[in-house]
Amino acid sequence: MITKKEILSIAKESLDHFNLKAEIKFLSYQDFIRFAKKSPIILRALKEGNAFDELNIPALVYHEKKDHIYLSEEVLKKLIDEEPITIQRRFIKSVLYHEIFHILYKKNRVNLNFDAALNQEDLIDSRFRKEYPALEAIGRRISKRYLNF
Repeated sequence: MITKKEILSIAKESLDHFNLKAEIKFLSYQDFIRFAKKSPIILRALKEGNAFDELNIPALVYHEKKDHIYLSEEVLKKLIDEEPITIQRRFIKSVLYHEIFHILYKKNRVNLNFDAALNQEDLIDSRFRKEYPALEAIGRRISKRYLNF
């Protein structure tokens, strides 16, 4: 898999592309799970009997005073380790752009209940697919290969 340093470089380029400020970093797997469980969608999937490892979530956004994009090296490795380097880079960019869209459209969040979160995810998916169809397609292709819920 490409290095963390290269992933963070792609992350910086992605933020610059959208002229955004956010903290992007890798979290330990346990910390990543802790933040992920704050999502109503992830909580619902877990309550329905899915194991967190089955969800294969490579990144997530956490909004505080400052926006954060957290990455899971373990999940990224699982999803793209066997892919050619060029595909790895494009997938990383796809993941980051998707999370950046969450930041761009966060003002559309009414609250953090399941229905609002699901509607927000649908909005992000739709806008991302429309504006960056090639990146969205690569992200969807690789993610769906490992989607278990």
